[in-house]
Amino acid sequence: CKLCMKECSMLNDYTDCPKTLFTEYAEKGYENVDPKIAYSCNMCNQCTLKCPKSLDLKSNFSDLRSKYIKDNGGKSPMKGHKAIEAHQYLGYSKLFNTTNTAPSEKKTKYVFFPGCSLPSYNSVAVGNIMDHLQDKLGGEVGSLLKCCGKPPKALGQDDLFKERFQTVQEELDKIGAETIIVACQSCYGIFGTYGKQNVVSLWELLPEIGLPESQIGIGKGSDVKFNIHDSCPTRNVTRIHDGIRWIMEKLGYEVEELENSKEKTRCCGFGGMIAAAVPEIAKKVMNRRAKETTTGHMVTYCAACRESMENGGADALHIVDLIFGDKYKKSKAKKRNMGPVKQWLTRYKSKLELNKRES
Repeated sequence: CKLCMKECSMLNDYTDCPKTLFTEYAEKGYENVDPKIAYSCNMCNQCTLKCPKSLDLKSNFSDLRSKYIKDNGGKSPMKGHKAIEAHQYLGYSKLFNTTNTAPSEKKTKYVFFPGCSLPSYNSVAVGNIMDHLQDKLGGEVGSLLKCCGKPPKALGQDDLFKERFQTVQEELDKIGAETIIVACQSCYGIFGTYGKQNVVSLWELLPEIGLPESQIGIGKGSDVKFNIHDSCPTRNVTRIHDGIRWIMEKLGYEVEELENSKEKTRCCGFGGMIAAAVPEIAKKVMNRRAKETTTGHMVTYCAACRESMENGGADALHIVDLIFGDKYKKSKAKKRNMGPVKQWLTRYKSKLELNKRES
């Protein structure tokens, strides 16, 4: 029926119909088909959402990636993914990680796990979140700054993912916490699927524990009306969607819903690690999504999504900019994207912020 073709940018670049494409795989063998195709999939499941038969193309492309990885000695065949390898090397190095930052005198019931993208965007907010959690949860909160392992998982490096996630799990076991509080939607999926501890999103927890009192109503009277970009990894988690909207309401900011929001949200363009390998397709997805804004101002709850929305031309903020910032007005619109060096410096500052709160 080709309904997926109306939704998916990458399919239109490579074929006239999924049946045609997978017939080619079957006849030629995957090893004789350009791996660029499999590595152009955002892994966002939007094709399946549109499909009346719910065909799972994402899993097919994921399986192909795993095969390419095995054939290539455990490495991605895409040159652009060397940047991901460098990110992972640094992301697991001691320089940019904390280990067992649990409070020394109290039981560590919770561990705040900020992920990779938020600490690389706003180190002050990472520290503020930790302070707020400590205040509201009786001081029983530790933290762990490390990558959950989603990048190698997305590339098809299944063995490497297991190895790296195990190092994260061992750190969590040492802390002895019962619940992991995550700020990243990819981390939410990884820990929910592979982790031992309970996992809760910060965005569903804040409605339970409340926002900083000083921020309640701060957005009232702002001349900005926001659209919300929902993250596709948690498109089926209504509690997170509701939590973000509760936060915006309590802050006092006006929201105008997008047609493609919540369970119908579209990928920001970063999904599937395609930006490094196939940037031209990632840019198409970013542009399309950002152009859906009806107000010109997008608020996200993922730092990678925020970067994508800015790349697509929207004024884009992370919700932490509003939770811990001054009243936001149109006059404050600016470019916030940073180059890799500044992102890693910010990540290092996030480590320092969390270490300051170790005891």
